[in-house]
Amino acid sequence: MVSHLPVRAGNEGKDAGKARAQSERSGEKRHGGGDEKEGKEPETIVIRARPLRLPGAGHPRSTSIIGAAELNNPGHRSLSDAVGTMPGVYLQKTNRGAGAPFLRGLVGPQNLILVDGIRYNNSTFRTGPNQYLALIDPALLENVQVVLGPGSVLYGSDAMGGVVELFPRNRPGSAPFGGSAGAGFASADLSTGAWLDAGGGTRSWYLASGAVARRFGTLRAGGGEPQPVSGYWRAGWHEHLEVSPLPGMVLSANYLGARVRGAGRADRLNEGRFRFYDNDDDLVWLDWRWAPDGPIRAVRAAVSMHHTFERVDLYRCTLEQPVNPEDAVACTTGAPFEPEELPPDPLYRQTVKEDRVFTAGALLRLRAKLWRLELVVGADGYFDFVSSQASERRAGNEPSWQWQELARGNFS
Repeated sequence: MVSHLPVRAGNEGKDAGKARAQSERSGEKRHGGGDEKEGKEPETIVIRARPLRLPGAGHPRSTSIIGAAELNNPGHRSLSDAVGTMPGVYLQKTNRGAGAPFLRGLVGPQNLILVDGIRYNNSTFRTGPNQYLALIDPALLENVQVVLGPGSVLYGSDAMGGVVELFPRNRPGSAPFGGSAGAGFASADLSTGAWLDAGGGTRSWYLASGAVARRFGTLRAGGGEPQPVSGYWRAGWHEHLEVSPLPGMVLSANYLGARVRGAGRADRLNEGRFRFYDNDDDLVWLDWRWAPDGPIRAVRAAVSMHHTFERVDLYRCTLEQPVNPEDAVACTTGAPFEPEELPPDPLYRQTVKEDRVFTAGALLRLRAKLWRLELVVGADGYFDFVSSQASERRAGNEPSWQWQELARGNFS
């Protein structure tokens, strides 16, 4: 059983209508529909990372879009679950709290993830299945666009299999002041969650903020059997402030954050191996957009800072052969353990790996039209500052369970 209790509020005024009309003329409004009169289907609009709109039938790539309603479907436990339902996307999911999309047969850093056109990938993204897309809660997003096929010319490096672009909920409602709130519960894992979005402003400025927190309990199979190390919790938030000093010009400051704690992985539990993931993710960017009159149609410049931190607790335990499933599950009792806690038998090793990355990035894009020629140029770049370390303790060492620094981490 899954239940959701959404609440929305807002007000509409004459200024709001004028503001939306001005926003649409300047190309800043990122989503929209066609005529919904009786007997006429709404026109599908595809929004690219660059400020350019094309009818869906005229787009040269296979493109799919998920709106806010589908993103908040109670059946989607994470953003990766929602993306996995899109045509042409295959989702690899080893454990809860993770999930990596395959686009055109490619996975990991061979696919590019963007947040409102800002690069989300960094050089430490694993080449295999990973949890990066599952870190961001779908309640923080307005829509998600997936473009299948190579797209590095338009979107930058890493877009070999395709592009997944996320658009945050920078405007919770169409009115000048509004918001939404909701809560949910699922009986399969006794999970709970709550989220809140609010925003307000005028034609010259707008401020939006939102947050979400979810706790996922131990998942139970159809017969009621609990799945080991399947519970975890996730939280996220976003902030958006924009000002319009001149007609057609918008300056904005944005922040998208996420936290995941205790996401377990037990696919090798029958070998006496299991692990837990903790992740911190913070993306901050400053954005300047200008839509002047004349041959130059749109200009965009942005700088960003992306901080990621990952801690992995790996455990090993002794199992007698042939392996008794109950003995394997017993290994996970009480885990994960704090550094000052002593793991009990049959655990004999705990390894902790920590990786931290700061990514500084910048982009510049320009779109111009000269007679029948449309020109789109751009450049982006980023630099990663990476630190990595690892430590380990064992039951057989003297003294027992004494922490020792390892010679290298994942990237050092």
